[in-house]
Amino acid sequence: MVKKVFVQTLIISLFIFSTGFYLGDYIESQRADYIQDLSFKSETNRLDLNTQISMFDKLDCDTIRSETINLADDTYFDAIELEQMEESEVYSDKLYEIHRKYDLTRAIIWKITDDQSRCFEDYNIIVYLYQYLDPSYENAIKQEYFASLTSEIKTNYDNTILIPIAYDTEINSLKLMMNILELDDETQLIINNEHFVSELISKDNLLNLINTN
Repeated sequence: MVKKVFVQTLIISLFIFSTGFYLGDYIESQRADYIQDLSFKSETNRLDLNTQISMFDKLDCDTIRSETINLADDTYFDAIELEQMEESEVYSDKLYEIHRKYDLTRAIIWKITDDQSRCFEDYNIIVYLYQYLDPSYENAIKQEYFASLTSEIKTNYDNTILIPIAYDTEINSLKLMMNILELDDETQLIINNEHFVSELISKDNLLNLINTN
């Protein structure tokens, strides 16, 4: 009787273990597929954006603005999902490269809003530069505050385009843009390429720097 109970317990334990193993393997496989999809999507978006840029002289402001805003929003929400996945170290190298692709796309979007500023006169362009690799505790706290504050502004004001970009992922075009604006490698907000905020700022003071109409 004891032997029978032991065998039954062993079978149940093996079943639970194997089910958990295959379930875990399936979840990791799904994550890997999703990461690959993100990589393909970011590459496609960037190529599509470059193609659009080549046609800007033939497009009206409404089209330029609409396409740019749609892509900015798309990359913004993709980045939120990417950050959630970055908590796992299993795919850290792949996620870093995907992050670089998104940073490059967002740097291009930033340049578009500057080059085509006539099309964005009624909009607030908030570029949020942050440290991606090993921020200090103090800087991480500041970045959480900036991320929350700018997200709230984006949610409450439809005429706001939010462009978060990591400044330390070795994107050369971004470095050139920062050099032109004489920006240091530090966490900061760039408001309409006119106001530069590197220290904590209240919501009310930030609203004073943007168009809230």
